[in-house]
Amino acid sequence: MKDIRISNINERFIGIECNPHYAYASFLDPRFKSVFISDNNKEKLKEEILVLVTSQNLGITEEIYNETNQEIDSSDSDDLPLTLVATASKRMRTDTDTSVFDIMSEIASTSISHSVNLSNEKDIKLEIDLYLKQTIINRDTSLFDWWKTHQKTFPTLAALAKHYL
Repeated sequence: MKDIRISNINERFIGIECNPHYAYASFLDPRFKSVFISDNNKEKLKEEILVLVTSQNLGITEEIYNETNQEIDSSDSDDLPLTLVATASKRMRTDTDTSVFDIMSEIASTSISHSVNLSNEKDIKLEIDLYLKQTIINRDTSLFDWWKTHQKTFPTLAALAKHYL
């Protein structure tokens, strides 16, 4: 009987990694993580999550980060992880906004934001690895409560979990 159930589960979840949304949701569900992902695709999925987080399409911005971590007060600002990245805002130029210093300042802020994004890639990889090292939780535990409890430990993944779960 047990073997039949296992066989049925495996049959239903075979190829889950072929659908990115299912794969991301399974990965971000602390009750399953990468259980239903084949060993060959686990590293690929980790890389896809990294690309997803660092891509501009997702836009893990300061606003999303603060929404995820509402309990952090301003006195803790020195302790914020490096994954807090504000995307450079593009603004329309006007005739009065043509100062060389304004243009240089805008270029510098965009460049700094880009270099911070690149350095955060290592921090995001560490966050993913730490998440995967956590034990899989009991299936009766609410995954939303788990993410609420662990959002300070995994701020980037918590923002993703809000999006995909």
